[in-house]
Amino acid sequence: MTQIAGRTYWILGASQGIGHALAKALHARGAQLVLSARDKPALQQIAYDLGNGCRIWPLDVTDQQALTQACTELLQGEQPVDSVIFMAALYQPMALDQLAHDQVEQMLRVNLGAAFDLVAQAFPLLKARGNGQVVLCASLSAYRGLPLAQPYAATKAAMVSLAESLYLEARGTGVDVRVVNPGFVRTRLTAKNPFAMPALIEPDEAARRIVEGLAGRRFEIRFPRRLALGMQLLALLPYPLYFLLVRKLLVKRG
Repeated sequence: MTQIAGRTYWILGASQGIGHALAKALHARGAQLVLSARDKPALQQIAYDLGNGCRIWPLDVTDQQALTQACTELLQGEQPVDSVIFMAALYQPMALDQLAHDQVEQMLRVNLGAAFDLVAQAFPLLKARGNGQVVLCASLSAYRGLPLAQPYAATKAAMVSLAESLYLEARGTGVDVRVVNPGFVRTRLTAKNPFAMPALIEPDEAARRIVEGLAGRRFEIRFPRRLALGMQLLALLPYPLYFLLVRKLLVKRG
């Protein structure tokens, strides 16, 4: 089991939703925190609420220069962080014949491009140290293509692939790599969904499960269990059965 207390976690995307809840959950377990997001006032309020052991580092994850500086100072400073957790994300459900290209570009840049930038900057520094952790937050929607889930699900599928590749490249370096695949969590992002969300959970519950996963050893942290198993089953089905089942589910819900 991994000790949470006393470790320093840098959460990117900490001002709202799961990232905010995760900050509270880790702090409650005795972790030190560095919190990043674009919303400086929100970070200041979180740091005030949590008290000692919480620093803020306002940051736009799409700003490569700012991200490089943050990685250098936070991973090589006098008190380097132990774990880098990428939670930043944008989401907008849309049909593929009604794509809003500006929103697509923003999702690709934040959800995926920034994650690659972070890995490119953080992994070599952690590798040189011979220790540390990289945690990338994807989604259960990454398991298989679903209607209205694009382009968000595409970025999350790519995130899983990035985490898998990084895990293999990090073997023997002392750097631990994890991927988080949540199901539906009640946040400002999922509030945009025009459909019923099965097994919907609260951010605090999602954070609790992530912390439990980080304390364990498994590469993938996924939840809730029933939805995760269902999505895994879909991923294992051959295409004819998968398409047939999803079409029937859509007709039933319609």
